[in-house]
Amino acid sequence: MKSSLELSPGAQDLFALWEAANARQFSLLVSIVSVLSSTLVLLSSHYTYHALADPIVRSTLSSQRAPRLNTYLGGSHTELLLVTLELFLSLPSLYQDFYT
Repeated sequence: MKSSLELSPGAQDLFALWEAANARQFSLLVSIVSVLSSTLVLLSSHYTYHALADPIVRSTLSSQRAPRLNTYLGGSHTELLLVTLELFLSLPSLYQDFYT
């Protein structure tokens, strides 16, 4: 994980794939959001990796991508809705030590 994020800081390759995806490619969108969520969960497991997660969180919650995630929450595709919820639930785990 660490080596792949060093090659593509902030998971920019994944975000480029997301940008290129068609809104009707549900299985691809599910995979992208799921990988983002899993990546954040893995990075949150060790405090030393939090610095690698910050650019991913910032890109995920950017003004360009947050509305897209909100659309997924309001959509009718159940699997995309669930992985989007998982992504949002993975965010607080990165910052739990910060707030305690």
